[in-house]
Amino acid sequence: MAVTHLFGPIILAIVLMSSSLGYGAATPSVDRGAVVAAYAKTQQQDSKINENTVSEGEALFVQRCALCHLSPDGWRKSGLAPSIGPSLNGILKDGSPEREAAVRERIRMGSQAMPGFQYGLDPKQLDRVIAYLKTLR
Repeated sequence: MAVTHLFGPIILAIVLMSSSLGYGAATPSVDRGAVVAAYAKTQQQDSKINENTVSEGEALFVQRCALCHLSPDGWRKSGLAPSIGPSLNGILKDGSPEREAAVRERIRMGSQAMPGFQYGLDPKQLDRVIAYLKTLR
């Protein structure tokens, strides 16, 4: 009897994982203008990125992103050995709100080659990762 109670949570976990990975679920449409406007508003409210925010973003990056986006040869030594994902050095070098909104959305929703982190990072954590990505040159 106890074994049958496990099937519900197991099936729910499989459905949630498959929908977060994009299997069998339609990708929601995103109003890019609203995302850019929301980002611009948050930038006006909090235009100062402090060192603590960047270091917290770096810790989150190491925990969540480094496996795929850092070279196995060492820290920030991109190009020495291939990584699974692309190097993110300079990804936000232009500083445009549109580019940042696109990167933010990619992290949240993922792609065919990358899992999304909409359930793994809350908005403040995502802000910290973005703050760290801005320091990569």
